[in-house]
Amino acid sequence: MRCVASFSELRAPDVSRFGGKAVQLAILSQQGLPVPAGFALAFAAGHPCELAPEEASAVRDAYAALGAGDEAVAVRSSAAEEDSQTASAPRASSTVAC
Repeated sequence: MRCVASFSELRAPDVSRFGGKAVQLAILSQQGLPVPAGFALAFAAGHPCELAPEEASAVRDAYAALGAGDEAVAVRSSAAEEDSQTASAPRASSTVAC
């Protein structure tokens, strides 16, 4: 099961693993709208920050595919169900420009 997916790979059914914001950005990108290249990390319930060595390697590879240091990137953390019809968590996470 993949832990990292580029915006070109994500599809609507991936919401439960990658989150709504990532999937929506991916869909907009796939439709040709001006969305910067990106990727998303899947998460395991209760362990969103624990990456196995092979997952960390996949993150490094995905970052390198974006240009790794040639361009600024945004890092955004959010829960898969952060914003839905029944829940909202504004400002619960941070975005960091690197």
